Amino acid sequence: MRCPTLTDLPPPPEGKTGWPWTEECLRLPKIAPDGQEWPKISIVTPSYQQGQFIEETIRSVLLQGYPNIEYIVMDGGSRDETLSILDKYNDYVQWISEADDGQTDAINKGWKRATGSILAYLNSDDTYARGAINQVIHFFIANPDVDMVYGDAIHIDQQSETIVRCHSGPLDLKRYLCGDYYLPQPTVFFRSKITREIGYLDPELNLAMDLDYWLRILQEYRVEYLPLALANARLYPDAKSSSQKYKYLDERLYILDKLFSRPGLPPEIRTLKSKCYSCVYLQGACDYLEIGKANKFWECFKKSLRASQTNCLCQSSSKLMLSLRVNGFEGIIHAIRNSISQAH
Repeated sequence: MRCPTLTDLPPPPEGKTGWPWTEECLRLPKIAPDGQEWPKISIVTPSYQQGQFIEETIRSVLLQGYPNIEYIVMDGGSRDETLSILDKYNDYVQWISEADDGQTDAINKGWKRATGSILAYLNSDDTYARGAINQVIHFFIANPDVDMVYGDAIHIDQQSETIVRCHSGPLDLKRYLCGDYYLPQPTVFFRSKITREIGYLDPELNLAMDLDYWLRILQEYRVEYLPLALANARLYPDAKSSSQKYKYLDERLYILDKLFSRPGLPPEIRTLKSKCYSCVYLQGACDYLEIGKANKFWECFKKSLRASQTNCLCQSSSKLMLSLRVNGFEGIIHAIRNSISQAH
């Protein structure tokens, strides 16, 4: 699909200005410098009841100025304004609205429909940064031995105002395994051959499916960091990653169980087993503390200690301080009081 221009698209809602409402990217020529067609990139957006955000997501894909984008939206049967918004962009978006088994199922269905040589998925409340796709494609063309790239994410609020830019930096697999390295999902792009060789997202996972998939890729393929802001990740109380954060524990444990039961695992990874489990349980303890679940907090904390006493004691103060920065002193005190009252 040839990317549309601002004048091709429906006018933005009243009061919406800037990227991607009244600004667009410089359009690349129809043919690449080598005389060939530009590589096709397929973007899948899983969607359900995100009518307040999805139009911004759509426009951030369509206005990239890239000549060969396939954009697929897999909607789970939304009953808000989502379908009317999708219908407005019908000429530029392939979309289906039907019941599914959740976000992972929607992404997998979209990827199976995709025909591009580069794949990605962008949630319906996130957006691409201006010029992101052009940067990624040029990197893939210049580095044919690289199979996956990722970059920095800018965290934004419900009004799309910047909260902070997260500088990921070059990958550290050991830190990633221990939950101490942020690989921002909306900045990831990879070659479609990967789905043919290792399959799709694990349907057993509904929250940490991206963590699991990137880990599978990291063990088999060359991955590179692009030191550019490629996407805007939206943080707000109702976002799944925020409202269901405490539910990540079981999925992270499932991922570790899969990893460490794998035959032929490199010794340098296998030696991290105790530390990895300790870190995951400790993060779970902090997540439960934030919502005042005293019994679950102590249960996870003790399991972290049993897995690796050294790691738990070394990491617990920093994890608590991070939680303090995110939730504020009053929020932590309130959670602790709730924990104490529940314990009694």
